[in-house]
Amino acid sequence: MCERFTFYGLSPPFQNYIQYGPGDDPAGALGAGQQAATGLTNFFQFWAYICPILGAIVADQYLGRYKTIIVFATIYAIGQLILVTTSIPSASYSTHYAGLVVAMIVIGLGTGGIKSNVSALIVEQYSNTKRYIKVTKKGERVIVDPTITIQRMYTWFYWAINIGGLSSMATTQLELRVGFWAAYLLPFCVFFLALAVLIIGRKKYVTRPPRGSVVLYAFKVMWIGLRNKGNLDAAKPSFQATIGGNKHTTHWNDLFVDEIRRALVACRIFVFFPIYWVCYNQMLNNLISQAAEMDDHGIPNDFLQNIDPIALIVFIPIMDLIVYPTLRKLGIHFRPITRIFVGFLFGAAAMGFTAGIQVHVLFVDMAN
Repeated sequence: MCERFTFYGLSPPFQNYIQYGPGDDPAGALGAGQQAATGLTNFFQFWAYICPILGAIVADQYLGRYKTIIVFATIYAIGQLILVTTSIPSASYSTHYAGLVVAMIVIGLGTGGIKSNVSALIVEQYSNTKRYIKVTKKGERVIVDPTITIQRMYTWFYWAINIGGLSSMATTQLELRVGFWAAYLLPFCVFFLALAVLIIGRKKYVTRPPRGSVVLYAFKVMWIGLRNKGNLDAAKPSFQATIGGNKHTTHWNDLFVDEIRRALVACRIFVFFPIYWVCYNQMLNNLISQAAEMDDHGIPNDFLQNIDPIALIVFIPIMDLIVYPTLRKLGIHFRPITRIFVGFLFGAAAMGFTAGIQVHVLFVDMAN
């Protein structure tokens, strides 16, 4: 929650900070225009979401998840310190610009290392893998299903993330009333709460030592497959043995190769995710610029993106406690792919609605 408070607290002010100058309304710092602002914020989001691959490799191959989180959290804090110190009003334009770019790179690296390991660390805390019967306080016998338990764990994990996501309610107000340095300072301070909890609770976590990166092995298997015209079987130790190779030179078995094949087939669903995230990320750049063209009635133009975490905070408990259990009792299997599809429909409708608003904004501007 604290880490997401930091990430979602410092991200929304970026658009105004980059797009507008100090004398503009809304005020900014760089005056680089909407195109540059959108490009830089999209780069930051891309970088922050590609770095988890590096974080996963470091954890699995070298440090383990807990130590990796500590290391990348330290990197994260350094990036925030750079952002805060280079955003003070007395700093020069070049300091603002260079500081922002360096901070984006360092913060993206830090959050990437954390993001890939926190989710996995959570599931490691739950060791039960089999169904069992439990008698409730009311005397009712119920089946405890590990799959549903883990689903609920991540549902409430996501809920906590969006509690942290409300931080921009404060940082956008600080940006407007005090300055960008104050908007970046608050997340920086809150981040130390996350570090404190992590360090104080170090003896309570269930941790596992690094066992080698499955990501690196997966890349090696796929590379062998590519070299053999897409034939993944060529990476199997049993296949290597038939052509005179040493089956002990690989760090995986035949089953691992079969799992990679199934994983690649399953990854077809992710082909559609970039389209969704292009739409979703508009809330952190173009929709902020769109709001700046409207009457704000004293509300910061980058404040409205808080509707997203508020909606999630409201609907996650409703879905987890009411909708999904009711559907299961009715025998309706609302599986993950169906949920994703319905979510895509809502996302498409939202972007169509937003496009209609922008057309209206342009007509009003032309009329004026």
